[in-house]
Parts: sequence; structure tokens; C-alpha cells
Amino acid sequence: MNNSEEDIKNNCISYAEAFLQAYTAFLDENYAEVIKSIVDMGIEPLHIPHYRRELGKNISISALCAKQNFYLYFVKYAEGKVKTLKIVYTDPNFGDDWMQKFPDSKKNEDVLESLGLTLTDTIGIDIHIGGVEFITGTQAEMKRVGTMHGRQFAEHDGELLKRNLPDLVREDRKHKTKLSFKARYEELCKNKDRTPQVRGIEFEKLWRDVLDFYGWKSKKIKLGGEEDDFTAIYLTSHILGEVRWYKEPMTGDKVRSFSAKLDPRPQTTGLMISMSGFDEGANAVARRVVHSKTIVFFSKNHIEEVIVNLVNPGEVFEEELRKVYDYIFEETDI
Repeated sequence: MNNSEEDIKNNCISYAEAFLQAYTAFLDENYAEVIKSIVDMGIEPLHIPHYRRELGKNISISALCAKQNFYLYFVKYAEGKVKTLKIVYTDPNFGDDWMQKFPDSKKNEDVLESLGLTLTDTIGIDIHIGGVEFITGTQAEMKRVGTMHGRQFAEHDGELLKRNLPDLVREDRKHKTKLSFKARYEELCKNKDRTPQVRGIEFEKLWRDVLDFYGWKSKKIKLGGEEDDFTAIYLTSHILGEVRWYKEPMTGDKVRSFSAKLDPRPQTTGLMISMSGFDEGANAVARRVVHSKTIVFFSKNHIEEVIVNLVNPGEVFEEELRKVYDYIFEETDI
């Protein structure tokens, strides 16, 4: 253990550089088509975290050398090749007792804490090699082992990607569809040239597309002269929905008119979606009929939770539905 701290630092750098170069080269040589798909989707940091990383430019390392253990972490770039290096050969906290007594997960936690890191600081896998002799070898040996490990991890990640690619492509398409809803909504908010009627029609169409995407099976209907915006099925619930984009909040009269549509449909839940929200009169009407009819309100914050923040509308609906049902018990709630 006569190697100086500078020698050990240089060995860590040699190992990490060889690892990163071999990792990228192996993926490019053996999984080119899969990698292209992943890069096109922009998800390579999640699945091939060391791909096209260069030490000291877009990634750094932190390392700890204990008496019988070597730990190296790839970390977010920190103005240099090495963020932290600790040599703790004589530290009893990392001695034989620590080595034998604790599971790997606990040892990993201790090392991260000693290096001043959290898991969110790390990139990809951590390198753990037993025996201090490893890091005290020659730089040529470091490069050889780093190259071997880089290829091994690249093969593991490449095979995993190849197996999971169809699912990843499907998820990417879903995500892009959600982003298209967000873009349509933002365009409706920005564009002042549309008439209120045109904007309302497009807003309603957007909502039905959103609900269909999440499996609500919306349907535009006209029953008995009524021009309802849509019906839908959420889980086992039949929904009658109305979508409006008015300048002023929805009033009690409008909620009363919507409530009347539920009279012949006692098992149907009403869903009113209003960009301008609902005034006190609207809320009062909905509460007065709560014992016989269920009406859920979506205001602007709920709309943007679904369309802008990409939250499943079912989650928002269930939360608001619970509030409607819980209102019945508010007076006796302790």
C-alpha cells in the first residue's frame, strides 16, 4: 500500500476512462439500431446512462479505497474528472468488522455518506471490487479491467434494451400523444383569433380525445333534443359530461340545467368541466342535489393537472368524486 494518493487518483481515472470508452464502443458496434431508437426517443440517460459520457466533460467520479474494498461511483459532472477521493485504509469504520458485519446495501450507504453523495448524485451503476490490491495496480492493468467491465455492463444494458424496446416504443408514443394534448391546450389558450364558439367546440373535442386516450370510451350523443357534450364509461361508472369555456364562472342556473339531464339517468354521474370554474351558486346547487345526484366539477386547476401535468384524469376524477360523497357526512364529521 505504498501508492501515493496521486497514483491512486490516476488509476481511478484510467479505469473510469477505459470503462466509458468501452461501454460506448460496445453498444455502437453491437446494438446500433436499438441505440438509435433510444437516442431518437431521448431516453438514453435512463437506460444507457454511461453512453457517450466523457470523464471531465459530462461526468465525474467519486471513489473510496478501504482496507479490503474499492468503491467507485460515476457522478454528475463536478468541474473535473474526480469529485471526491477518500483513502481510508486505517479507518476502523471501514475495517474488517465493517466488512464482515454489514450487508452490501448498508456498506454502500456508508460509503455514499462518507463521500458526501446521495443516490441522486450518482449516474448508473456503482463499481465495487473487493481487495485493495486492485486499485494499487499499474495504469495498464486499470485500463484493461476498465475496458472489460465497460463491455460487460454495455452487453447487459444492450440486451435489456433489445428485449424491452417494443414496450419502450409504445410508452414513447403514449407520452408524445399526451404532449400533443398539452400543445393543443396551450394553443387554445394563446390564440385569440378563434370565436368563443369555435374555441368551445375544439376544447370539447380535446377533452373527449384525452378521455378516450385513457380508456373512457367517450361518445357524442343527442337524446330527446338535448345536445349533450358526451357520455363516457370510467371503470364501471356511466358519465354524462359537459365541457364549457366561458368568460365567467358557471352559475347555479347552468348547474341546475345540467342536473335536470340526470333526472332520467339515476345511475349516471355528471361531470362538468369549466375553464372559468364555478361560482358559489353553482356549488350550492350541486350540494343541494347531492343526496339524489352526483355531479363532479373540474375547474381550471383540474384541467391543467390532467392536460399540462399529464396526470391520469381518472385519478383527479376519483379525488373529486370522493369530495362529493364526503360532503354528505361533513355536518357529522368529528
